[in-house]
Amino acid sequence: MAKNKGSEPFNPYEGNILVDGLGPIPSPTELENFLLNLPKAPGAILEAPAYIRLHELLLLENLFVPSPTSISTAQSIDLSLRHSYRSRDPRIPANRWGEVEQHAKGPTSVRPPALDEVRGARLVTIGGAAGTGKTRTISKSLSRYRELIIHETFPGLVGQHVQAVRLSVDVPASGQLVDLAAGLMMEWDRVFTHGLGSKAARFELPLARYRHARKPSQGLPMFDEWSSVARAHCLGVLHLDEIQNFFRIPTLEQRRAKKSADSLPELSVKDDQALLRLLTWCNSMRIALVFSGTPDGMHAFARRLSVLTRVANGFFHEFSPLDGPNGPGFKFFSKRLESYQYVRNPLKLDEAARNTLHRLTASVPRILIGLWVGGQRIALERDKEDFLLTDLETAAATLLGPLRPAVQALLKGDPVSLRRYEDLMHLNDGFWKQFWR
Repeated sequence: MAKNKGSEPFNPYEGNILVDGLGPIPSPTELENFLLNLPKAPGAILEAPAYIRLHELLLLENLFVPSPTSISTAQSIDLSLRHSYRSRDPRIPANRWGEVEQHAKGPTSVRPPALDEVRGARLVTIGGAAGTGKTRTISKSLSRYRELIIHETFPGLVGQHVQAVRLSVDVPASGQLVDLAAGLMMEWDRVFTHGLGSKAARFELPLARYRHARKPSQGLPMFDEWSSVARAHCLGVLHLDEIQNFFRIPTLEQRRAKKSADSLPELSVKDDQALLRLLTWCNSMRIALVFSGTPDGMHAFARRLSVLTRVANGFFHEFSPLDGPNGPGFKFFSKRLESYQYVRNPLKLDEAARNTLHRLTASVPRILIGLWVGGQRIALERDKEDFLLTDLETAAATLLGPLRPAVQALLKGDPVSLRRYEDLMHLNDGFWKQFWR
């Protein structure tokens, strides 16, 4: 049940029951502490045999040290979510557009808002190189809020009403509206059945038709049906990941054939109806929209004039590798790493060690953690258990060998190499799954 936070001092949303259940507005420090994830530091486990310590070592997969970009992104998501509910305060009849009342009576059509009623929600776009913390930041930021909030009373209704706070889906590989609408329906039913029981499934019939005979022409009516339900349940924020799937991206072979960034073709949209419908939806439904994806996908997305207009009223965040071996961000991150050593004779992370880490990882956090784990695995195979810089070199050449071309591409820093880096990182998703087993 939603708790009323209206009595808190300096509450810009006082009395808005759609915001009450989100909890107090977090400070940047609170967001940083929430995003930070530090596995249990080595202690008594150091007395265990090496083969036992290997299992503790793999807990480093969960290490996450938020960057300033991570904290700013979390704040933008919180701002956009709360702002979307400000313009839909159900105490004001004009803000309801009648959709909640009509939806409660049955699947009738919903009156679209008049132009003077529309105050579009903010669009948050998030891009950057793979392995720099985009996905972890977004998923953890959204997890601050419950998926569903049950209101015992709700303006304009008799009895309970369920508020859907957040929903996250991947843009389908086809990039078509029909598959996106099906994905939204499937995830909606998963959230509601998990929170309320099997009887809460809403889209069994349209999904059955979709599975029986998928037709692109189903896309618009399916999306509009999902949109009507989402609006009636006061959805706060929709996150769409893998935004590059909306576009036809050149294959790895085509990229390798190009000698300059200027010679690469512009990315075309697979299904213009899907992107256009989403942007129109964001404008008219007043529901916050979070887009994330690879740099190529975000670049193509941002080139559309309609998107630029929305970004001008929204937020854009770009994640990058850490700031090099002597930068404050890298030093802070490496200090965290240094405290997670499961060997008898640990390695001191001095300037030489930081330079080695940068050269072997291009300062990408995901690769840094993987190399730190790989180097210790090699050190633990020796009786002396002395963690050496040569262990990092060996791990980079063997355990993390498939990533070396990607690291070299990042270190070069030219646009063509960076595009190849993104391809290589996505091709190596299977590698990471095997690495952490």
